[in-house]
Amino acid sequence: FRSFRFHDLRATFANNYLSDLMAVPISKTLPDGRLVDVTRRRALDETRKRLGHEYEGTTELYLIYNENIRNERRATEIFEGRLFRWV
Repeated sequence: FRSFRFHDLRATFANNYLSDLMAVPISKTLPDGRLVDVTRRRALDETRKRLGHEYEGTTELYLIYNENIRNERRATEIFEGRLFRWV
């Protein structure tokens, strides 16, 4: 069982909240006619506000949580696979 910290809850909230906000794409037409997707920018700013962060970079750190968990699980699977070959 993985150790659990308070910030794990915040990171889970941030990831889920951002995913929900990004489910509805938002586009903006620039003066030169180009269409730009502003969904992630808007969602990241809203998530930053909800977490009470002053800087967007702080919020970005929370958003790599799921990737870190996947990498941790994969490393564990590789290690266990190698270990069980000797048992």
